[in-house]
Amino acid sequence: MFTANLLTALVLCVGAVINASPLAKRDAGPLFGSSGLPSYQDIVPHHRDSAYVVTVMTLTYIAPEYVESLISFEGDGDYSSIEEVTATSWTLPGNGTGTGPEMRKTKIRREDVSLRNDTKSDIWWGGALYQAPIKEGTVVDPEGQGGMPSLYPTEAMTILTGKKAEMDQPTALHTFWARVSDQNPKESPVMLATKKEGCNILSNDSMFGIIDISEALSPFGNGTVLTLLDLFGKELRISSEQAVLEYDHIAYWPDKPSFKDVRAP
Repeated sequence: MFTANLLTALVLCVGAVINASPLAKRDAGPLFGSSGLPSYQDIVPHHRDSAYVVTVMTLTYIAPEYVESLISFEGDGDYSSIEEVTATSWTLPGNGTGTGPEMRKTKIRREDVSLRNDTKSDIWWGGALYQAPIKEGTVVDPEGQGGMPSLYPTEAMTILTGKKAEMDQPTALHTFWARVSDQNPKESPVMLATKKEGCNILSNDSMFGIIDISEALSPFGNGTVLTLLDLFGKELRISSEQAVLEYDHIAYWPDKPSFKDVRAP
């Protein structure tokens, strides 16, 4: 049985509890960085929000233009003068007026995401995305401080795309590799959660985005390798053999949507 406890990765990674707070590095200033696009490096994790953070980071790594399209604003593109944006998110099945995810367009002002700033940076697109489902009531901070609760990765994936996501636990190496490779992570990324304890290479009870897969030579012949993105924006490579020993489950979009060259409605 999956438990939300596996999503509290940051506490185990750094050995300290951080109060729930908005996820993007931000202060008063530009909406995006100098590139004019969201970057996965703009984002920092906080207590309880690891599934949401990894999903945002992984989508931004793979398809920054898609993530950019989740934010709209009026004006001529002078990011430094933007005070209000419209952030797109989706409800979770069952908490909207219908049965499936429903799109929401939420007005977010800069002060909504800079009020609890603690990272001394000026990029606030991530904070706008973060606050949208909270403002809509799609998710609720159990501490009432405007932070993200623990989510299943499938919930985070739906909130950000409106597309149904599923979990799986293939135990055999060949079925694990078949599932991951079938998804084509370069365009439709996969999230990976590790076991609560017993990991030797990856962090215990943590979340990662699978951003690439490849075949590589090893001392034992041909092998398969995963490239992962961790909570702190670092890339690491791990063999599929080792990943199968350390992971708890994966989350993916069964329809295998590509987010490259795609824009939000």
